[in-house]
Amino acid sequence: MIIEFAQTEQLSAKSASATQLYTQIGGCDASPRNLINPEYTRVPTMFWKTVMRFVILRWLSIISSLVSCTIAVGNASADVYRFAFASVGTSYSAAMFAGSPLIGLEVTGARVLLEVNIDAGDAANFLTDLAMPIEPDFGNTNVVVLNGDDIGWTGTGSFLYEMETDEFNGFLRAGRYGAATYGEGYQGTIVNGYVEVDVPDFLIGDFNTNQKLDAADIDLLSDRVRLNDYSFWYDLNSDNLLDDEDRRIWVEEKAATYFGDANLDGEFNSSDFVTVFQAAEYEDGIKKNSTWATGDWNGDQDFDSSDFVLAFQSGGFEQGPRPVAAASVPEPTGKLGVVLGLFSILAVNTAAARSRRRKPTGR
Repeated sequence: MIIEFAQTEQLSAKSASATQLYTQIGGCDASPRNLINPEYTRVPTMFWKTVMRFVILRWLSIISSLVSCTIAVGNASADVYRFAFASVGTSYSAAMFAGSPLIGLEVTGARVLLEVNIDAGDAANFLTDLAMPIEPDFGNTNVVVLNGDDIGWTGTGSFLYEMETDEFNGFLRAGRYGAATYGEGYQGTIVNGYVEVDVPDFLIGDFNTNQKLDAADIDLLSDRVRLNDYSFWYDLNSDNLLDDEDRRIWVEEKAATYFGDANLDGEFNSSDFVTVFQAAEYEDGIKKNSTWATGDWNGDQDFDSSDFVLAFQSGGFEQGPRPVAAASVPEPTGKLGVVLGLFSILAVNTAAARSRRRKPTGR
């Protein structure tokens, strides 16, 4: 998958817009900021009974394409990041913010492509530069400067420069980046121009970038939601908001599990109760000390009855692994009474254990 960091601020612009991302995955076009829900519409033509067989086969093909597209985007991994050169006579400035999970990923190679049409003047005067948010390895750089004279361009016409290099190898970092192309001594346009850098696969929802979805990721997302601290990388449905819907998407779609699955083994069952009650944080009177793994499933940093309400409302208890594409959410069953009974016993035992731990050992 290729993610393109497009131009975001030009000299003629009065204000800068946010960094835009454009992604194309397996034929599914995702517009800027929308990596999760790409528009993908294919409407087959309906005929009469004589072509019903064709219609059925066509719909099956479409459903297959939709499923493939959803899976590709939902589990999007990125191994190529593209930084664009500025258009002739312009510059732009953008930033990779501190909340980006891309920070710290290793750049392992790069390709430079520059295709330019020079209509008048001399291509030897062409000059462009691009600075990238990379902390380069020793002896490397994060800036590319291309001058027409240095790369053998002269006169007018179409020119192409390509290079594969490891001189940008290093690690992506937070900070501003940008580019400028100076339109002096010539007239022309950049037909295509960018630097592609290779990085390890990125898993959407892996906010701590350890190449897996774990409790630390949902805790990081919950912190962002609770503090209303917006970042594109946490906005899983690309609605420009961070809220409980993003948490639901992480739990049910990205991690493919249920609220209540404390150990994130893909199921919500009695083993999760054992996990959370061993942590002994249920209504312990200590504010803001709980995490997903210790029972805070609604993201308020406390483990109390509201977490059980959310978990059982999600209907996943003893349902086994969540289906990849569930048609409906199962309602809580009669097992709820048994579970609540177990919950009461465990809560009492936990409180007793906590009391014993706090009892002075001497007089």
